[in-house]
Amino acid sequence: RFIRSSSASLPAQVMAELEATFGCPVIESYGMTEAAHQMASNRLPPGQRKPGSVGAGAGPDVAVMAPDGQLLKPGQTGEIVIRGPNVTAGYEKNPDANASAFAHGWFHTGDQGVLDEDGYLRVTGRLKEIINRGGEKISPLEVDGVLMDHPAVAQVVTFAMP
Repeated sequence: RFIRSSSASLPAQVMAELEATFGCPVIESYGMTEAAHQMASNRLPPGQRKPGSVGAGAGPDVAVMAPDGQLLKPGQTGEIVIRGPNVTAGYEKNPDANASAFAHGWFHTGDQGVLDEDGYLRVTGRLKEIINRGGEKISPLEVDGVLMDHPAVAQVVTFAMP
């Protein structure tokens, strides 16, 4: 038995608390309506799990792309893109959405992330939520993770202020 967590990765302390409380592993994964419920996933034990990662590709090709359409190397942050037979062919009667979501031969998720050397994906935020502070790009999700590591913090949400 196991607990599956989908979408963004869990804060490490939440994952540890869940595993301690329920006595089973938490398997983090990543999916979306346009592709599949599971585009990437950590492995079931005894396979490798990486806390903070949503796992390695689990069906579709998963990559990270720069704004200019170049695929990035492991360790570089960019937009998460996917392709494969389980990815939708497009949005019905919505050419504008199709033009922005399907470019360079990949479906653009709108999520920001980074792949490691083993092909495990870490989601670092949503591109629409990135805060531009003095030219520096800040991911609210990463700020949330740092704050959640403090024992006095129970919940957190980070957002831009005008």
